[in-house]
Amino acid sequence: MSQVDERLMAAGSFTVDLDPGAPESVKALVDKAFSRVVVTAVRVDSDAMSSASLLSLALYAGVFRRWSQRRCRIEGAGLPVLLGDEDGKGNLNTQISKVSARPLYDGTNTSWIYNNVLRVPGGGANGVTVGTIASNASPTKKGAIDQGDTQRDVLEFVCDVFTTSASNPYEWRVNPDGTLDVAKRNTLFPKTVTPTVIASPEQGAATFDSAARWLPVDRFELEADWEDYTTSYTVSYDAEEYDYGVTYAVGDTVKTNLWTSDYYECATAHTSSAFNQPPNATYWTAVDPDATATVSTDFVGLDGSDLVMERVDSLRNPSSASNASAVAARRLGRVDDLHRSLSIASPASDIRSLVAPGDSVYVYDPESGLHDLTVEVDGGAVSHPKVSRVAGVRWSISEGMGVYVHWWDGGSFQVTDLSEFVVFGSGSAQLDVGEPRRSIVSRRPRFTWRPS
Repeated sequence: MSQVDERLMAAGSFTVDLDPGAPESVKALVDKAFSRVVVTAVRVDSDAMSSASLLSLALYAGVFRRWSQRRCRIEGAGLPVLLGDEDGKGNLNTQISKVSARPLYDGTNTSWIYNNVLRVPGGGANGVTVGTIASNASPTKKGAIDQGDTQRDVLEFVCDVFTTSASNPYEWRVNPDGTLDVAKRNTLFPKTVTPTVIASPEQGAATFDSAARWLPVDRFELEADWEDYTTSYTVSYDAEEYDYGVTYAVGDTVKTNLWTSDYYECATAHTSSAFNQPPNATYWTAVDPDATATVSTDFVGLDGSDLVMERVDSLRNPSSASNASAVAARRLGRVDDLHRSLSIASPASDIRSLVAPGDSVYVYDPESGLHDLTVEVDGGAVSHPKVSRVAGVRWSISEGMGVYVHWWDGGSFQVTDLSEFVVFGSGSAQLDVGEPRRSIVSRRPRFTWRPS
């Protein structure tokens, strides 16, 4: 069945089934690995428009990586796979490299996104280019890129270290036209603030009176667990060795073996010398080589004392104390509370036009604890729904949609319309609601981004 499985900040997967009677010219396209497969909400005349116009209409785009069933099934992953796949392959960094203090993005090639993630100029991102990216010349952050890091690894690192609020972190997406967007969550996904869709297992809730669109529900399954619950998150990091004649800026972190393996953060900008070396308190502040973020807990152990569930992780080296603190806070924010996993099956044929991964929806089921008295919407049977994040959407490529292959003929890109040969899918779409954060044990690996 032809379908798409989209994931938040992950590659997901797609399958397109073709009629066995499709002509050889169509089946021969299976040799064009890594071509872009494009899905539109309605079929269009691709011969009468440019590739850019077609991509601007796309609901979804992925890259083809596998065929089967006598060349009548093509499968692949979303465009994020071009920045680094499930096996850690990509345009890898072949050696450890230090990165001087630079902003997240300021429109130049001296920013993290432009120069280190997309590697512009240089074309090192398999065609992924700059999209809508939060632009600001400050703050700046130092860091390093490890040997073997993919661009997706670097992108995740950058989002971590520039995040200042765990509730509104930096996030990213790759659009069907191959552009990369990076911004704070509430900017990149505005529906996280004000959802436009509401779902509930309550039949009577269909009378709900609001500007939000009512989502018909076939199945509404909620799971909740504390399997990933964490009370403190420690991130260890390394720092550059202190040296003489170096210009240090406020926030730079060094380590020195002059007395012990102490770590120090620069408190006053200066050029280092024998007169201002650590532990000179005017210029340096001692810091811990481990940054720890903690959360208060209402849970106790067998002796009645506060429950302790700690995690320890590491940061790319060398780095700084402030970077490590930012990463610890962001990572703890993913695992410091009850983890709800909600699966909603809906017969809505236009599900993808209503909601996408990264959006939020209103959900309401008082019996499962899915309500929030601080959220009030207008009238009807549902008045206090809970806002929940969509981590994934699985939907059928259904009759009336358009399917196209955007492929390279050796000199230019061509577009082939597959729509009349597609075996379209049907049945319920599915929303996976809840943060995609499971990392220890997963009975249902619904949030993993490895295409199946």
